[in-house]
Amino acid sequence: MADLLALAETEIRKRHVFFVDWYRGTADLSEMDVTAACFAPDFRIIWPSGGYLERAPLLTALAKAHNSTGPEFEIRIDIDHAVALSDDLCLMTFDEYQETANGPNARRGTAVFSRDDKAPNGVVWRHLQETWLTQE
Repeated sequence: MADLLALAETEIRKRHVFFVDWYRGTADLSEMDVTAACFAPDFRIIWPSGGYLERAPLLTALAKAHNSTGPEFEIRIDIDHAVALSDDLCLMTFDEYQETANGPNARRGTAVFSRDDKAPNGVVWRHLQETWLTQE
């Protein structure tokens, strides 16, 4: 059985590569289907502002954001903390550093993943909460 924490880290990194390519407009439109398969039906994201989106509206917003940034958009991920909660469930905390046309920003994400052999990278996102980080 594949290591759950390694699967979750791979998923985090691959999803953020997709986000960069998607927002820049260099990802093929078919990649959206791959990304949709990475989020559990009951997925929810809580933004740094406190607002949230469920899976369906998040995927709709993401689809509309294709080619919404310029080539300067970048994301760097640093895994901060990983905990296996069971054989099939884990918690990952990671820092996300973005370069945008409006300057840099940073956020910390805490995500819950569950094992799913049908998912592209062996896990699905169940929950994600983001908090702004101050860059110094």
